[in-house]
Amino acid sequence: MNQKSLTKIRKAQRKVSGIENIYYFRSVESVRQVLLHARNGLNDVEYLKSVMDGIEALKKN
Repeated sequence: MNQKSLTKIRKAQRKVSGIENIYYFRSVESVRQVLLHARNGLNDVEYLKSVMDGIEALKKN
């Protein structure tokens, strides 16, 4: 993925989420606790629908 594509994706994320600063981590270990929480606490149909809705919103921008 080139820099122009990343810039476009990140701009859409800021617009849709309303969050100005979005941080990206290169190491899975740096976000291990967050990933475990997501797997254990946010792994249901309702949350999955919310994620899919967010993805669709990003595609529109």
